[in-house]
Amino acid sequence: MNKQFEILEGLFIKHHTKELEWNKSCETCGDFVTVVAIVADDGALTIEGGAIYFAPENTKEENKVLIKCEKCAGIEDAQIEEKPKFNYQETEVYSRVCGYLRPIRQWNKGKQAEFEMRENYKIKEEV
Repeated sequence: MNKQFEILEGLFIKHHTKELEWNKSCETCGDFVTVVAIVADDGALTIEGGAIYFAPENTKEENKVLIKCEKCAGIEDAQIEEKPKFNYQETEVYSRVCGYLRPIRQWNKGKQAEFEMRENYKIKEEV
């Protein structure tokens, strides 16, 4: 079982239900959408109203459930088992550490924690 199904299974167990519903804006177009995940008695998973996907691993939003409307996900048949929709591209963030530009996800946990604590400042230009 892949990680996405494990996360969904955990949500069904946590909420003691065979139906989960998300009411929020589409991650792509911003239109309001209602997406429903239903587990049938035979264990088949059906997604209605759009697509469910997850933020990439090794990011702040890892395991966060994201949704898209049917138009943005390009879904004709919303069976996640047959047509999984993971329409995202992970962004590689580089920053300077120890004098070198390196991808942040390759840093050790301590350096990653320091990066998360950094604050950005904007210096106002005086005329």
